[in-house]
Amino acid sequence: MTTSTGAFFCEKVGTRANPGSFQEISTYLERQYDDILAEESRIKRNPRFRDNRVHALLYFISPSGHALREMDIELMRRLSPRVNVIPVIGKSDTLTPPELKAFKKRVSAAAAPVTALTR
Repeated sequence: MTTSTGAFFCEKVGTRANPGSFQEISTYLERQYDDILAEESRIKRNPRFRDNRVHALLYFISPSGHALREMDIELMRRLSPRVNVIPVIGKSDTLTPPELKAFKKRVSAAAAPVTALTR
């Protein structure tokens, strides 16, 4: 198993300044699957071919006083069909247990429509 890291700065994703960012990320994910399909379709496969697909995406949510932003929901909605999106509350150790529980509840409620759309 190969672990790779990549950072997508979501403050600019999908905003008026950068409307193609959703498409750029989706295109990258699709290209990885296309590469695998092309390799598996060959009669003689390369034994050193590496599987570079993205299997999981850790989506860090800032622990603001609010739940998910509209941009967060849209990004998860668009990427969920292509990759497993795992929401992670960043800096959650700075929250008290009751604050963390309340924040998780707000995130779950906001993410519920995303989960329903991808099934």
